Amino acid sequence: MSDSNLYEKKEIIIKIKQIVSEILGIQLNEIKLYDHLINNLNADSLAMFEIRAALEDRFNILIPDRDITNILAINSIVNYLTKKIENL
Repeated sequence: MSDSNLYEKKEIIIKIKQIVSEILGIQLNEIKLYDHLINNLNADSLAMFEIRAALEDRFNILIPDRDITNILAINSIVNYLTKKIENL
């Protein structure tokens, strides 16, 4: 992984955490890379919808329903978005 890819990944992580923090009302420093949105951060179905919409808006992508299971944990969101962005 090049330095620029690592930098981009760090930016993606920060943006994801900012979205989750804002929607769930959790301090940014309390959100860990391996947190599950539902099991660890107590996101309900409305919050999940809002997170999905915010991710789509922030990263200018569409997340199809079939991919929704790919955005259940912070690290899986990072991996999913990294692949989506690379394919743009």
